[in-house]
Amino acid sequence: PADEGFDRKFWTANFNDSDWKTLAIGKTWEEQGFAGYDGIAWYRLKFTMPGKMDCNSADIAFGAVDESSWVWLNGKFIGQHDVGAAGWNTSFFLNIASELNWGGENILVVRVKDSAQAGGIWKPVFIEMLK
Repeated sequence: PADEGFDRKFWTANFNDSDWKTLAIGKTWEEQGFAGYDGIAWYRLKFTMPGKMDCNSADIAFGAVDESSWVWLNGKFIGQHDVGAAGWNTSFFLNIASELNWGGENILVVRVKDSAQAGGIWKPVFIEMLK
């Protein structure tokens, strides 16, 4: 709520998030105990990718984020989806090929801004391999 993520460098790969609450992807904040909350929230996810696959590129695909988002992978800003309130139900894709750590651990960080009603990463997120 204090919107201190930039000052505290939440997007960096080595930020200690061990005391953060866990939120599920595919549900709004309101469905997870944060009734009536509008504002900023940050998500962090560690995941391991298999070794390099037979592909020319890779995208991270977001089914929908209510309503605006900024995305980092392994401490590097990869893009944003910020079309305002109209973006709450819009899918988007960001190229992550140059930042992806094939065969190792990755840290995905998403800053979400919600100005009204439900908020959060409420549809699935996945990585697409492109040939």
